[in-house]
Amino acid sequence: MEGKSMKKIFIALSVLAVMMFSAGSALAVGGATDNVPGTDFVMPFLVSVDRVAQLSGFSTLIDLSEVRGNTTDFHVYFYNQQSVLVHTNWLPITHWGSTLVDIAMYVIGMSDAERAQLLITYNGVQYYAGYMYGQNYIWTLNPVAPFNLIRVRGTNDNVIGSMYLLDLAQGQAAASTLPIKEHYNTAANTVLNPAGDNIVELPADSWFPNIWQQLQWAITGFSNTPTFNLAATTATLPLLNAALGNERNTMERWSPVALAAASNQVWNHQIAQNTYQAVAAGTIQTWTAPRATWFRLIPEYYINSVSGDTTFIFYQNGLANGTTFHFMVINHEENYVDTSITINEMTLIDARETVPDSLKVTYPYYGILNLTLDDTAAAATDVMWAEYLGWNWQYDNSGGTSPNLNWSILKGMARDVGTVPGTMPVPNHVQP
Repeated sequence: MEGKSMKKIFIALSVLAVMMFSAGSALAVGGATDNVPGTDFVMPFLVSVDRVAQLSGFSTLIDLSEVRGNTTDFHVYFYNQQSVLVHTNWLPITHWGSTLVDIAMYVIGMSDAERAQLLITYNGVQYYAGYMYGQNYIWTLNPVAPFNLIRVRGTNDNVIGSMYLLDLAQGQAAASTLPIKEHYNTAANTVLNPAGDNIVELPADSWFPNIWQQLQWAITGFSNTPTFNLAATTATLPLLNAALGNERNTMERWSPVALAAASNQVWNHQIAQNTYQAVAAGTIQTWTAPRATWFRLIPEYYINSVSGDTTFIFYQNGLANGTTFHFMVINHEENYVDTSITINEMTLIDARETVPDSLKVTYPYYGILNLTLDDTAAAATDVMWAEYLGWNWQYDNSGGTSPNLNWSILKGMARDVGTVPGTMPVPNHVQP
């Protein structure tokens, strides 16, 4: 009976969501994971071995729509959970077209050696797992002879997308909007602010750009460890991505510093500066950028019954594999316990195993994690400039025992950043 009630609740919430989000236009904010058209995408994937071998079983699907009239090809890079590049392929979309692609079809097309690099076991089931980066290219008319159609790097923010986690035979169907990276910058050189003042050359271990340049670097990673030589700025300042053909990054980043810069821009707040340091070529280098005083992810768990669970799907770009984070688990009765998890570039975390037994009293188990990122093996600067995304995948799956009671839901993980001095919100109340 409880499972049927959950289904009714989800239907009601779906109707309410359509009414609410149809009310106005979205605001595009560089550095925030807002649901607006963008250019490049990042998506985790999980495909069962059975799906690849028998075309039945669990899989991840991607749904992309072109919304500006540009015929588009995505150059798709497939990485395993440790961010090792395994395979590349193409995903085309016609102008104003939509496409729904089962990632299992790409995995089937890989070699045995490539599939072996993606193979994992999660909750006793074998899957191919990792993440995809889609690099946007559009077809356009060559402006010079022979005036043919050519494919160029896309910068038009012309695509929206969703990801699906499906096993329909088991009553599992969940979806979430897909964050799409917006194109943010067009110039690799330094940029004047509206007042016209430019940077001043300072000692080799210092870099004090104006606030407009700081916003560029904060939101695109332009660059968190620049070469401090004014004459070499054009050649060395941008953050290059070796895995994507050494192109300079002109897409928004989903880092704490970027989110802090975006928040201040939206609310028209004064953009305070902070000093960051890193060791490059054996030398401590210092630079200024918009201040991010703290950052946290807030995963949510809901475990409905003995056959229910929640899987946290994490993506991070910038920290070493195996980085350990400590955090508080807080159940719905306000009790909390300190524990830890280890995160790779893409990580699946089982909430049933992670939530301490003392917080699991009677079904349903539900609550949040206060994943603060401040108590970690990574350097503070690395934490603030790395990218973080997360999804809460909640489900009840009894298999064939009670298939009419199976359900699943997928939603993006809340992200929070501090832009003013102060302490991060953590539970410290007397527990009930």
